[in-house]
Formats: sequence, structure tokens, C-alpha cells
Amino acid sequence: TSGGLLVSCSADKVGEVLEIFHRQGFAQAAVIGEVTEGPAGLTLR
Repeated sequence: TSGGLLVSCSADKVGEVLEIFHRQGFAQAAVIGEVTEGPAGLTLR
């Protein structure tokens, strides 16, 4: 990242993790992707 922070967490904790970041002043914290089963690849949307 260019001065940013990349964090991973389990899917069931996403809401809690985002809430913590937002509460601490990181208003732009957001989900940017997910890890899934299957063959390796990248899908951009």
C-alpha cells in the first residue's frame, strides 16, 4: 500500500472490525475483497 493499511479478518468479524476502525477515526475503512475457495485468480469489479 502507499501509506495505507491492509487488514484481513474472518468474514464473521467484518462488521465488528469496521466499526472499530470507524470509531477510531478511519472513516474510509472498507472491505476491498475476499478470499474464496477455488483456482487462483483475480476478479476486478
